[in-house]
Amino acid sequence: MMIKSFIAILCLLFVCNSFANEPSGYTVGDIAPGSTFEKLGIQTGDIIVSFDGKTVDSPKDSMELYNEMKKGTIATVVVKRDGKKKTLNLK
Repeated sequence: MMIKSFIAILCLLFVCNSFANEPSGYTVGDIAPGSTFEKLGIQTGDIIVSFDGKTVDSPKDSMELYNEMKKGTIATVVVKRDGKKKTLNLK
């Protein structure tokens, strides 16, 4: 009985630690037609996790990082869609 409890606790710690290391991101609401998000391929319901390697927790974060981009550079945007991570390139 004690071994089963120990194994259950280890499994719980592993699962909790896995999720704790995941960036939270934010969920995309409505996307304006012709917007950068639409052109990039971001969809309503996507969770934006990072922008060019930097954690994103709010729309403000992503806009600040977007505005810091230099013309002609490519940034990577990581989103979670349907439980899977997807990397998009923003020019």
